[in-house]
Amino acid sequence: MYEVPLFDGQARLTARARFPAKRFDIWAEVSAVCGRGALVSASGTRDHLWLGFVEDRAVLRWDAGSGPFELHTGKVKIDGKSKVSARRYKKDGVLKLGSSVARGSSHGRMSSLDVDPYIYIGHPPENVTKLSGASGIQGFVGCIHRLRVSGRDLIPPSRGLTVTSFGLRSCTPHNLARVICP
Repeated sequence: MYEVPLFDGQARLTARARFPAKRFDIWAEVSAVCGRGALVSASGTRDHLWLGFVEDRAVLRWDAGSGPFELHTGKVKIDGKSKVSARRYKKDGVLKLGSSVARGSSHGRMSSLDVDPYIYIGHPPENVTKLSGASGIQGFVGCIHRLRVSGRDLIPPSRGLTVTSFGLRSCTPHNLARVICP
């Protein structure tokens, strides 16, 4: 595992960690090469969570059983560092990218997010993309300097965290210059 991993759109890091059912807090510092790709995702039988970039904008999607909900906010810096954070408490969500903020509340009675105990960073598996409506969107392309989910560091991984990776490289200027958008 690299201190600062480089994702190329197909690379994935899987962490065995659980999202709390009623709330979550995601914070990341990234250097994006492309303005399109999945950053963090998780899914269960019917519920899902997806955080990433679509058309240079940060997008947070989730469905806790009452129908899909989506937030969009500011533009990601291409070839520069960006800080993105997403928070959810029951039905309310906040998405921040730099100084741009989006807030909203999902509809319906359901508020408990029931997902499997795996968090996918980068290219999401097929079951996540089908549920989240993000099919056709590759994984994140760029470097993830820091990633924290609900108080636990995933990048770099905190002690005792079980992670598996596929296709990661070290985020060096040489490797970064060779990455192209899918």
